[in-house]
Amino acid sequence: MSRIQQLLHILKESRKSEALLILLLVVAADLVLRAGFFIHDKTNSNLNFDVPYRSRAWWSAQDFLRRDNAPDVVLLGASDINTALYAAEATYFKKPQSQLLKHNSEYLESKLKEFDSPYKTTFCLSIGGEMPSDSYFLANTLLTRGKLPKAIFIAVNPRNFYDATFGDPANTAIYKTMAKLGGTRDFEFSCRSSIWETADYLCRQAISSYGHKWEITSWQQRVGQSVLEKFLPETFTDVTTPPSVRKIAELDLPEDFGPNEQMMTPYDEKHPIFVDNLHHYLAHYKNIKRGMLPQQLDFYERLCEFCSSHGVKLVACNSPVTNENRNLIPPDIYAKYLAHIDGITRRYGGNFVNLDKPELFAKSDFYDSVHLNGKGAQKYLDRVALILSKYNNLATSVNFSTN
Repeated sequence: MSRIQQLLHILKESRKSEALLILLLVVAADLVLRAGFFIHDKTNSNLNFDVPYRSRAWWSAQDFLRRDNAPDVVLLGASDINTALYAAEATYFKKPQSQLLKHNSEYLESKLKEFDSPYKTTFCLSIGGEMPSDSYFLANTLLTRGKLPKAIFIAVNPRNFYDATFGDPANTAIYKTMAKLGGTRDFEFSCRSSIWETADYLCRQAISSYGHKWEITSWQQRVGQSVLEKFLPETFTDVTTPPSVRKIAELDLPEDFGPNEQMMTPYDEKHPIFVDNLHHYLAHYKNIKRGMLPQQLDFYERLCEFCSSHGVKLVACNSPVTNENRNLIPPDIYAKYLAHIDGITRRYGGNFVNLDKPELFAKSDFYDSVHLNGKGAQKYLDRVALILSKYNNLATSVNFSTN
């Protein structure tokens, strides 16, 4: 072998050793990071990072985890109940209310007191877009011993079970946040239908730095902000931007909200607003995923079973919508949906109430085809308070309505 060949051989071998050394260093660093996160997670809340992913679920879970005592009633559901709670609250106090910083309904609590209800305090775990799978993961993760409420009130509507725009349960912000608290451990594979999503999950389990990218990005941004704040006149939490800039940011982080965002304004009876959003729900119901129904019914049944096994009273309510929105759903599918929810709720000893009746809510009570305005929201919560008070032990009936 010539000297040149020997030299090339040495260089080739050294490159191999360098590559191996780099690989070993990466593995060692990841092991150290894994050990650090293991110790960190045992001594701190897994949600103590704040950026870059402060979703609605993150804000709600943070607030709930800080509580010393369990609320009497936890409210679950999607934007139908969420909007009603905050619209009623804003109208009650006649000033905007934060959906991120406030999670009890003083208006509902005042009505519960007025009706001499056995329930006094409330906590809102209803979040826009929440599915029955999300409701189950919220309950199963957060409502642990010492944090169990006396009752759960869950608002449901057909979109929760028939939604052409919904993907896998593992893709929601609620699922991802509850996964940080270990509440999805038994469902990591069943809630993913894509092989790529499954591969991504396995990679996050195998590589600690990848699995903790939220936290690492959070710490990196904190360091950057702490340095820049020494040279800038304002803090990052107080920065406001025009809506056009905020929309650009939402492209990268659609579920990252600062504390001053997501405000609900009071109802103005002199200038009522109605938004036609039927086209939005046409997209939800255009090609109904019939396979989605058994999946979400299974999670709804798991929630009912959770309540039954833990001694938590369950009240399920079919939320009101406008006639135009209801007519988007074929009557046979709507009837099947009601029958399923009624049957499952009854099986586990809960109460199911149908408030989607034209005689109960007029179109003037709505902000759009699904969400109530402040006036309608107060009418709705009045009935919720009455249901939780006077009719707590009433037998379940899909046709029951308060008068």
